[in-house]
Amino acid sequence: MPQKLQEVLVSPYFKWHSRVLAAKITELAREGLTLLIGKVKKLGYPVIYYDTDSLIIKAIFDDCERLSKNLTIELEACFKTKYGIRKSYLRLELAYLKSILFF
Repeated sequence: MPQKLQEVLVSPYFKWHSRVLAAKITELAREGLTLLIGKVKKLGYPVIYYDTDSLIIKAIFDDCERLSKNLTIELEACFKTKYGIRKSYLRLELAYLKSILFF
């Protein structure tokens, strides 16, 4: 979710204040996150944590890059089909931890 844009739209101190548009951004983010959670679970990856703009799953390190690309493509296709979006700047960021051992 474009967090800063959403903050600008909610605040009455900004010129382009629009609670309706801010609510729609939150709704679309929630819809996208729900779709991603379903796809990830269907692929067999456990969901560890999620909130409004984050999804943390447990995945094999070597699968992460491919998984991120595939989920981005699927999410983008869903929004293009459902809302008629012609061009999208959607990008899922990949952040991962290979492994940490504590002795």
